[in-house]
Amino acid sequence: MVRSVESCWYCWFCTFHSCCDAAFCYSSLLHLCFISMDRYMAVTDPLVYPTKFRVSVSGIHINVSWILLVYSSAVSGTGVNDEGLKELTSASTP
Repeated sequence: MVRSVESCWYCWFCTFHSCCDAAFCYSSLLHLCFISMDRYMAVTDPLVYPTKFRVSVSGIHINVSWILLVYSSAVSGTGVNDEGLKELTSASTP
């Protein structure tokens, strides 16, 4: 709603909003990937599953997913991925 009124928010809030948006989206995707891996192992190897996947393994998966999403959001939030983008776009336009 706010973006329809103004193109971008003041100061750093626009970047913060974009980082949070990306972080929560990546979080959902990574959690779904880890859940599907867990369910796949439970269905394909049901006798070994209880010994391989414990609560600690689930905790590790959750921590890894949050670390990855914080890293990816920080990269986009700091603008590291935009380095050289201006030169690239100006060189590609006639």
